[in-house]
Amino acid sequence: SDPAELIETAKRVLAKGKLEVAENYLIRAMRTVMLDNSYKRSPEPYRYLAEVLERKAQDKNLELPQRQRFLLQAAALYNFVRNFLKTLLPYRSKLSSGIYTSKESKLRQLSM
Repeated sequence: SDPAELIETAKRVLAKGKLEVAENYLIRAMRTVMLDNSYKRSPEPYRYLAEVLERKAQDKNLELPQRQRFLLQAAALYNFVRNFLKTLLPYRSKLSSGIYTSKESKLRQLSM
């Protein structure tokens, strides 16, 4: 499957609140990109997977260690995306500024 299609599907599913399904699509997109080095690398699946993990951590039914694990994984992914974008300034300028700044502020909150 095309990673861009998988990412778009994951975004639609995520908007509907189906976290597990979105997570599966995003993992498939990341695996596809890793296996096909000719495909242009993109931080997008990592960014959305971080959002999925962050939302999963909001589940009050989870025990604290599980919630912390999800938040730690999300923070690591947000940090990866931030560092990826720092190395690709031309690509960064193509991103919508709203997405970048909202996630950048999220990173700052998580790192405090």
